[in-house]
Amino acid sequence: MCVCLFTTMPFKRLRKACTSNNWKKSLLLLFSVIVVNSMLMVWIEQVVWTTDRDSLCSTEINALFRDYELCRITLQLDGVPFAEETINQEEVDLKIIVIVYNRAQSLLRLLESLNDVLYFGDRVSIHVWIDRSRTGKIDAETYRVAKQFVFRHGRYYVHNQTCHVGIYGQWMGTWNPRNGSSEKAVILEDDISVSPYFYKWLKLVHKKYGHRDDINGYALQGVSMKHGKFSDGMIEVDTKHKTFLFPILGTWGFSPKMKHWSQFLEWYRDALRDPEFQPIIPGILPSRWWSEFTERGKIDGMWEMWHIYHAWINRYYTLYANYEDHMGLAINWKEPGLHYKETSDEQKQDPLLLKWKPEYEDLPENPVKIDVDGNVMGSESQRRSSRSGFLWFWMK
Repeated sequence: MCVCLFTTMPFKRLRKACTSNNWKKSLLLLFSVIVVNSMLMVWIEQVVWTTDRDSLCSTEINALFRDYELCRITLQLDGVPFAEETINQEEVDLKIIVIVYNRAQSLLRLLESLNDVLYFGDRVSIHVWIDRSRTGKIDAETYRVAKQFVFRHGRYYVHNQTCHVGIYGQWMGTWNPRNGSSEKAVILEDDISVSPYFYKWLKLVHKKYGHRDDINGYALQGVSMKHGKFSDGMIEVDTKHKTFLFPILGTWGFSPKMKHWSQFLEWYRDALRDPEFQPIIPGILPSRWWSEFTERGKIDGMWEMWHIYHAWINRYYTLYANYEDHMGLAINWKEPGLHYKETSDEQKQDPLLLKWKPEYEDLPENPVKIDVDGNVMGSESQRRSSRSGFLWFWMK
């Protein structure tokens, strides 16, 4: 456990008292140390009443990460064990990581959709990570829903963050595969529902493209927007292409490749050492969002900008499925929260893939690459876009 030691001075004074043969004083100090430590442990129990009791925040460790309250990811990156490493060491084929804060019914909807997935008898586990508020509170209803759920296909765990880690810590501090592990992982936010076939697809693409160093992960969403600075609308790719590569990850269900994810986390840790560094990329929409968030003091809600930048400097792509009508292997309900302020009754729900077709298994050897403006790279439209000024690193 990582606990601030408030009893350092009494121990020093106790040692001094013992050496001076003042036994009455030493016994009194020993008694005070025992009492103080007992009171401290009672206080800890009250503060972390729903915590996994694996580690506690250290203000010294927490301070390493600029303005973010990322004690858990700091513990991970500095090699200090925490819940994921100490509670569960079993080897699985698929680790499903569900991140949630205070949307109990959204969590239940996602978990129920995970119960309807085809897992083919593989070893599967679900890990629900509940974040705390900035004042250290766990949402009671969310915790109740998480604890009462029964997963029918494998192991099921509920972890409570030991301090507020935000979206950064929830995404970047919850999957820590051991070296040499063959497990796959998928990270799902609470306002997602998944297709019964999402794992079937993940198995196919991990096997097909696992050797490709230019692919950093696999996105489950079927609807993706263009990310060029002056582009708008959704990406439209001919469905004759069953998959495509896009420079930017999709966060509506993302399955990172282990090697690339570890590399990204290590790079992120190093990048934070420079307080002046900003992950800005010229000519893309997310850079504009980042600048706007920075002005408003909201960059703690845009972790993916770091992943986008890391992909940019390494020329990495994310693989997407490409089905008719933009059917997704996961959909986002766009509920009020960090990314959406409110949900309109007229808001169209994206379609979820509910029927598998044999042709979906016919994956191309070399998926088509799509640029940030939604053009097929090497096509005439992409060349026109490049001539007009949109020549991004991936296109070179």
